[in-house]
Amino acid sequence: MKCPNCGFEANGKFCENCGSPLAQNSSRNNTEDVNSFEQDNHNAVPEQPRYDYNTENRTCGQSYPNNQQYGQQSHGGFGQNQNCAGGGQQFSSAPNSKKTAAIIISVISGIIILIIVVTAILICNLLPKFMDMANEYADSAFDAASSYVSDEFQQDTIAPTEDPDAYDKVDENTHLRYRESDNYDGIVITGAEYEFYESYINSDEKKFTINIPSELNGKKVVEVEYMTVYVPDKEITIVIPDTVKIIGSYAFCYSDDVVAVEIPNSVEIIGSGAFVGDPKLKKITVPDSVKEMDDCGLGFNTDDNYKKVKIQDFKMYCKKGSAAENYAKDNGFSYEIIK
Repeated sequence: MKCPNCGFEANGKFCENCGSPLAQNSSRNNTEDVNSFEQDNHNAVPEQPRYDYNTENRTCGQSYPNNQQYGQQSHGGFGQNQNCAGGGQQFSSAPNSKKTAAIIISVISGIIILIIVVTAILICNLLPKFMDMANEYADSAFDAASSYVSDEFQQDTIAPTEDPDAYDKVDENTHLRYRESDNYDGIVITGAEYEFYESYINSDEKKFTINIPSELNGKKVVEVEYMTVYVPDKEITIVIPDTVKIIGSYAFCYSDDVVAVEIPNSVEIIGSGAFVGDPKLKKITVPDSVKEMDDCGLGFNTDDNYKKVKIQDFKMYCKKGSAAENYAKDNGFSYEIIK
């Protein structure tokens, strides 16, 4: 057989002259190689290593449970160490992330604990000083307040010159309470004792006229501040003297048995609520001397909730253009003009 390289006649697989490989019978050689392989490896089953299929977080070169390694560490096609997962990444990436998170959490927790400890130390050191300052301030404020109250108390407790006419008195004859008026030169009636009404209550008579005196203690009665009439189951007429200028607020309120009131031409003011709650007082004459009588209560009773309600069939007698006429119009009462 000629060498394809130098032309030398040679036998065998290689040229004896230049060493180049000679062309061989492919089918023969292949058959011989196959037969040779089959003879060498007939019924030969290579021993397989025991695999640990739980290969998570494990590289190929790690020891297995039977303390044997699966050969050498797995190598790539170019002899470089490769992990089983390929691409040069290890299965242990997830545990590393967990470890990193745990470390971060531990660091943050440590910082928080350190802040708490430092804060506690500062509070323990500063709180006593703050309490001392607060106590000093409270003591100072208390002393100042005590001094002020003491000064005011001493001023208030200085006894003024007593005015013998500054308090209500009782007239022994009429059993009426009175005092000096602040508005006019005269007497203000401030109420009546039970003895004033006793003779009316114990009488068998059904109708009475109560005359308010025009003078007490040698002075004219100029105001009636309060004098609710308490004579149950009687028909009472009240006569106000022509010395009176003011009928005070709630002066005759809730006098249930008053059926008539004579108001003189001297009265200038009728206070608020002066006649509220007198349900039997259905007719009254108001002189034009009265200049103020807004919300005086004439014509109104009260219900259980003390809300004002109109008295049925109430009628007012008054002069044209007077405050009484305006009162009747404003409240929708029936009225009659007199001369």
